[in-house]
Amino acid sequence: GLTRFNGKNNVTSSKLKATKYIIPTPKGLYVGTASNIYAINNSDFEQPRVIYAGRTTAAAHDPEGTLWIGGLDGLYTETDSFKQNWGERFPALKNRIITLDSDQKHLWAVTPNDGLLKITTKHGAVLTIDTINTHLHTPIDNIQALHLEKNGRIWLATNTGVYGINKDFSVIRFNSDNGLLENDVNDIYVSNDTLWAATVSGLIKINLSGNKLLNFPTFITQMRYKLGNNTIINYLQDTVSGPHIITVPTDASLIELEMAALDYGSRSNLQYACIIKTLLPSLPYWTTDNVINFISNGFKPSIDTTVIPGNVLNFGVYLAPAHYQIQVQAINPNGVASSSPAIWTFKKKPEWYQTIWLSIAILTLISFAIWRAGQAAKSIRQLRIAAAEFHLQAIQAQINPHFIGNSINAIQQFFFPPDQIRATEYISSFTRMLRATIDFSEQHFVSIVDEIAYNEDYLRLVQLRFGTRFHYTVNISPEIDIKTTFFPTMLLQPILENCTIHGLSPEGPSLLDINIKRHNGLLICTVCDNGIGINVNNARKAGQPKTHESRGLALLHKKINTMNELYNIDCTLSIEDLSETHTDKSGTKSILAFRPDKIKKQTIQL
Repeated sequence: GLTRFNGKNNVTSSKLKATKYIIPTPKGLYVGTASNIYAINNSDFEQPRVIYAGRTTAAAHDPEGTLWIGGLDGLYTETDSFKQNWGERFPALKNRIITLDSDQKHLWAVTPNDGLLKITTKHGAVLTIDTINTHLHTPIDNIQALHLEKNGRIWLATNTGVYGINKDFSVIRFNSDNGLLENDVNDIYVSNDTLWAATVSGLIKINLSGNKLLNFPTFITQMRYKLGNNTIINYLQDTVSGPHIITVPTDASLIELEMAALDYGSRSNLQYACIIKTLLPSLPYWTTDNVINFISNGFKPSIDTTVIPGNVLNFGVYLAPAHYQIQVQAINPNGVASSSPAIWTFKKKPEWYQTIWLSIAILTLISFAIWRAGQAAKSIRQLRIAAAEFHLQAIQAQINPHFIGNSINAIQQFFFPPDQIRATEYISSFTRMLRATIDFSEQHFVSIVDEIAYNEDYLRLVQLRFGTRFHYTVNISPEIDIKTTFFPTMLLQPILENCTIHGLSPEGPSLLDINIKRHNGLLICTVCDNGIGINVNNARKAGQPKTHESRGLALLHKKINTMNELYNIDCTLSIEDLSETHTDKSGTKSILAFRPDKIKKQTIQL
């Protein structure tokens, strides 16, 4: 029922059952129930008068003061005694009207099918309807309540949180990640800078003025590492004068950085965008890896970017000696990034035997011995092959650590929460791959059966990470002898890794198909995924700040060119977007082709 509270003389109307809404009027109230709309005078609260017989869901006055009511099948007005359903003329209104409200210019309605509607009315007639979802980047559905602020902002209560729509159609969102107890919100009310949200778990108060503070700072608060059996913690102060530089001991391992950000609008679930630049250290501390990476990167620092869902950046068991400049920028759940990132430089010095000078000395002695021992023509040939193979190993040395680092980092997900069976299976497969990688690093060609076994171990690692979200198939033509047909080592794995990083389907299970066949003397390996496609992926990258230049495909092409120079196997790699040839498909197709007969000849000669 409905009760009027007036000091101690509280009065309850026994006729008003199953009350749905209350509309104030100059003389009293309009009360909607499950069966009627009643008019109640202030002077006679216990004698409500029926003004509309029927079930309604919402009611409101438009800017001219005309009463509109919403029902299960449309919108009606008191101008014609609620006879005409305006949903017959405007299909967007022929639906269940969830709620109604008005401001100084428009009547606002919410329906399950079209969401929020802006209605222009005049003299009790609907003139125009504007569907707000058509102006938003992401439509807002399942709206349960509506609140209009005087400044023009519109607040919506939904089962996925609270949304605020500004005049320019930009959207503010609150959910369980940044202030709400639950995402399911039944009603909302805003007063000044305070938002009240009635969730299924209780009433929540959110201070809106705190969300105007977008210039929240980011900090790297501490560095931890193992030194022998001891754990060393360095507390890093952002107030330190001069550049932020810290030197890490040579034998330090398990290095971790802890990060924090002061965003008063987000209580949890901050992410951290980390940009790691590997710099060339001062001359006495150069290592072979430093120089090779610096030269192969075009005499520029190499840059690696990653987004950390927690607040700990882990560098793994071993961090190679170098100088690292690390920039950390917090990102709150609304996608707002800190405009004050933290920047620190970490220096890890090499042992004396790790420096390039020892390598140079050894290489000098070897070169001198070769020059003195061999004949001139044979020496030139050997040097040319050695240089090309060194280039091939250098390229492979840049490809493998990226995969190994990703695999080691992925192991962490099986410990939080603990999953001993999957973790054991993952480590077992990864160990086999690691042993095979060491063996393959000394070989340029292996049989197809060994190459496929190596790559299936990698795909099983991916399948362990993503579970039923990832499936793959491997099909080899029966005419191919998998034991006697040779394949370039570790040439297929970077392609598969690229597919499993960039080619995962955003909706539904991700599928990866590998097909190997022979045609016109070529062995053709086709890899197809059902992701968003290379064109969409490149377009997204083009619209974002360029903080990292991916070198995976470039290294792969370098390796292919080097193998063609050494062994003349006519190896090619082409990548195409499936949407260009199939209107009903999306994804990327990679085609690797080469002449296996030439590989066999080269292998016999070697």
